[in-house]
Amino acid sequence: MRLRLWALTLGVCGLLAAQGASQSASPDGNRQAGDAARPKLELSLSKAIEIALAADGNERLQLAVEAVRQAQARKSQAFSWLLPNVDASWGARSFTEDLSALGLNIRIPGFAIPSFVGPVSVYDLRASATQTVFDFTTIRRWQASGAQVAAS
Repeated sequence: MRLRLWALTLGVCGLLAAQGASQSASPDGNRQAGDAARPKLELSLSKAIEIALAADGNERLQLAVEAVRQAQARKSQAFSWLLPNVDASWGARSFTEDLSALGLNIRIPGFAIPSFVGPVSVYDLRASATQTVFDFTTIRRWQASGAQVAAS
C-alpha cells in the first residue's frame, strides 16, 4: 500500500513539474528560441505513474519491490516447515550367489541343490512421511514472517 502511495505521489509531482515547465516558457506565453527545437512532451498522470513504476525507472522502487519479494520468500520458507516431509527411495540389484562359498553345501540324497543361484533381480521401493502435529515456535516464526511481508 505504501509503495503504491509513493508511486502515486511521485507521478503527481512529475505531472506538476511538467505543467509548470510548460507554463513558464515566457511571460507572454510564447516559447523561447531554445525551446522551439525541443518537442513538447505530453505527460498525463497515468503516464507519470507508468514512468515511475517502469523497471528501469526509480532505483528505490526497485529495491522496495525486491525487499517485498524477499519477505515473501522467507514467509514461504517458514510455511514449508509446517508441511509434511515425504522421503522415498528406489533400489534395484541383480546378482548371482555361490552357495558353497556361504557354507551352504547341503547334500540331500535324491535331490540336487545347485551350488550357484541366480541371476536374481531384487527391486526395493520405500517411502516414509513425517508430520509434526504441533510446533509453537514454527507457527510463530511463520506468523512473524507474514508480519515482515506486510511491513515490507
